[in-house]
Amino acid sequence: MFPHGIYAAEKNAADSELKQMRFFRLGQMSNTQRLYAELIRLKYQIENYLKYGKYEDQYNFGAFLRKYLVVVDRKQNVFAREIDLHPSKLNQLLNDKVYVNVSMAYRLEKHPGGIISATDWWNLHTKKIEAGILHDQNARLAEEKRVKHGLVFR
Repeated sequence: MFPHGIYAAEKNAADSELKQMRFFRLGQMSNTQRLYAELIRLKYQIENYLKYGKYEDQYNFGAFLRKYLVVVDRKQNVFAREIDLHPSKLNQLLNDKVYVNVSMAYRLEKHPGGIISATDWWNLHTKKIEAGILHDQNARLAEEKRVKHGLVFR
């Protein structure tokens, strides 16, 4: 970063002025514009997590779906009806108890008008599976025992 060359008091005044201008501009936004901005922000959060982050349980599929419900201001039962899903199934998705399927990823893409893609929703789901494959040594050893006459290269 380049040095800004201003004193601390000047910087604080400039920061305060910028903050006031941002709040003024936010106040001028319509609800539709605000919703769109929040959806774009969530989309970038998902994409950044998928691109740069390793799997972390706090950023699982259900956590991002929960954030989505907050952004679109929907109760679980209302949202479940809107995407033609039983409320208990939605609850299981939110709590990461069941895996998402492809048709659900398509519905989750359609609901925000395509802003968050089905592939992003799907990749959130597969990131957990990938982490399980990489780290579940007990399952790996159990399944290896079932292989008879595997190929060996020396």
